[in-house]
Amino acid sequence: FTSRQGPFFGIFADFALSRNFSLVAEFNYTSQGGKRNGLQIITSLPAGLELPPDTAVFADFKNETILDYIELPVMGRLSFGERLRFFVNAGPYIGYLVRAKAVTSGTSAIFLDEAGTIPVSPPVSFDADTDVMSSLERWNFGLAFGGGLTYPVGPGKLILEAHFQLGLTTIQRDVATSGNSKTGAVVISVGYAYGLKAK
Repeated sequence: FTSRQGPFFGIFADFALSRNFSLVAEFNYTSQGGKRNGLQIITSLPAGLELPPDTAVFADFKNETILDYIELPVMGRLSFGERLRFFVNAGPYIGYLVRAKAVTSGTSAIFLDEAGTIPVSPPVSFDADTDVMSSLERWNFGLAFGGGLTYPVGPGKLILEAHFQLGLTTIQRDVATSGNSKTGAVVISVGYAYGLKAK
């Protein structure tokens, strides 16, 4: 699979422990997943096609897997600068899968080999929108790290940030059949923050 683009949005709280160091807690919605075009293995046979158990078969079609998570990162943030302040941050996150589907399209014969030279069926349609939640783990753990800058605008601060997410959990439940994949993301975000004073 190659990466797909998706939306990312959320809210955060920045708890200052000193002028240059704080803890940042976030609550985010992020759409991840991947896409693959061309000859690829398929995990279910079309109706009427019977082959010996555990036979690997392939077809040429488009496949996009959409994985939507609610994520809770907690990161340490080190800031420096005066009016224009730069920061770097890093820490763990936990994610919960709220939607997972595979969107496939195209028409192809079924092949016994990955090169597509041994067809075992006439062309069949792969146009489908399939819920794949049952094949995936709901919880995901990983690390987030990155950096950005803040600049005072009005009563608060404008924030430009880039961060990277590295999933540490295998997302498939059946590794032998579905593979052994982990999530990962590059996130570019623009936000706005303003301070709250305790009474």
